[in-house]
Amino acid sequence: HWGVCNPGIHLGNPHLFQWSILDVSDLTDASGTQWVRERIAARFSELMGATADFTTVRHEGRLPLDTETLLNALNVGSAYVLSAHLQRFDGQAGSIVIDVVDTEGGERVNELSGHTDFTMENLDAGITAWVNKAVLHFAGRPGLLGARIACVRRLEPGVKEIYLLKFGDFEVTPLTHDGSLALLPSWTPDGRVAFTSYRQERPKIFIHGTTAAFTEFDGMNSGIEWSLDGSMAAVTLSMDGNSEIYLLEGTTGAVRARLTYHPGIDTSPSWSPDGNGIAFCSDREGTPQIYVMNVDGSDKQRLTLIGNYNTSPDWHPFGPHLAFAGRIGGEFQVFRMDLEDGSTHQLTYGPGDCEGPDWSPDGRLIVCACGSRNSQNIYVMNPDGSGKRAITIDDGPYYAP
Repeated sequence: HWGVCNPGIHLGNPHLFQWSILDVSDLTDASGTQWVRERIAARFSELMGATADFTTVRHEGRLPLDTETLLNALNVGSAYVLSAHLQRFDGQAGSIVIDVVDTEGGERVNELSGHTDFTMENLDAGITAWVNKAVLHFAGRPGLLGARIACVRRLEPGVKEIYLLKFGDFEVTPLTHDGSLALLPSWTPDGRVAFTSYRQERPKIFIHGTTAAFTEFDGMNSGIEWSLDGSMAAVTLSMDGNSEIYLLEGTTGAVRARLTYHPGIDTSPSWSPDGNGIAFCSDREGTPQIYVMNVDGSDKQRLTLIGNYNTSPDWHPFGPHLAFAGRIGGEFQVFRMDLEDGSTHQLTYGPGDCEGPDWSPDGRLIVCACGSRNSQNIYVMNPDGSGKRAITIDDGPYYAP
């Protein structure tokens, strides 16, 4: 948990520096390699740009790297040059040599330079792994490329399924095939997807890969989230006739405690990073608002004081920040609350709704669903709302990433 030592978030431009991605040169005896060389350079540029750490610029350069090439890179604002050379290619498999050089000093970064083999099937995976390695090298923390995102996709009226995508890849794949409503995906401590499903008519919580329900109490079972250590889970149940927050055993699903006792609707629990608090949504004062309580249900306090509909809180993985959705001007937008001073910051401005915000595992990005009712994509953005970009492109519509 590298981030536990740093409770803050980086506002403004989060990028470390810019790279120059040179055109891939051909050192092979093969003919017709232009397409694969362009594919390699383009994917390096695209995947490095997909991170919140680097920006990229494409331009030509000489092999081997000379002073003029480095000066050109320096003049366009690049701190490092990435030069790749196609050494071997037979149409389906090959090898490349990568050189990373500091534009100012001309020193080679040996940890990121060297020879690598590839096939066309694993080319993207190899470049993804290299980019994550570069993030780790320069930022001292793991890269996000390849991180899995679970979300909901509406296929037709009355049918929603859970889908998966990987950050940095536009491909979206179905996880469930219930033919009913599968909603509110969340991650288990061992990396599986839990979700609320109506596959057995009444909403129950299932974990993908198992046939039996994880919770099937009377009434509604919805919106589960595990604590960081996996020992406990917070969930919304209505087995006593009203929607309340309960604490469950993290492995068995047995009820450990009921945390809320109010005739209003209490839902959407989210754990604090230290495991001692839970944020949740409640309409106990007339309209849905964000509250926080201790893990034993004591000391409930209202957090949101502006707006008449605030919901879907998500606690930053290691800092005093909450992301949530709030209705303003008839549309839902994403907000960030800084819990140390109570300030609230609007991050999205439409058009359409932006809902279901969720922090990335490293706390440097927020994912949400934005658009209209019939054309909603998944977006990521920086913690101040800058750098907003779509990571799905087919309009879904998608929800609850």
